[in-house]
Amino acid sequence: MGSMLRRLAVFAVIACAASYVILFILGAISRFDVWNGPTPIVVRDTYEGGAHTFAGALAVPYTCDDVLVRVVQDSTTTYALTFNTWQDSAIRCLPTDATRPFEATVFAPSTGVTFDATMDGTAIPIVIVEQDVQPK
Repeated sequence: MGSMLRRLAVFAVIACAASYVILFILGAISRFDVWNGPTPIVVRDTYEGGAHTFAGALAVPYTCDDVLVRVVQDSTTTYALTFNTWQDSAIRCLPTDATRPFEATVFAPSTGVTFDATMDGTAIPIVIVEQDVQPK
């Protein structure tokens, strides 16, 4: 009876170790294709009267963070949305995610131009969603 319990204990230890190794290997494989970069900012683009109006929301890490957005023309066909953040001293600052809406307008052709974005000097991914102008 004692040798049977000993074999059962050895089998349990080996099975647990093998399970852990398999879990570790499969976990490493599954993380291989995961995107670990920053989440792209979705920007709505409404084009009317020769002007692009960009609107969206930006996640900031603190409740006191605020956002200023400008559009800078880098070349004849490239424009950059420049997001600058700062902390507003008039607001209580808590380390809780907050969302700040933004809107910016730039006069540019409707086609043949590209837009990229930076936040506090660092390039960030954006996804521009074109929206039709709603009739008034």
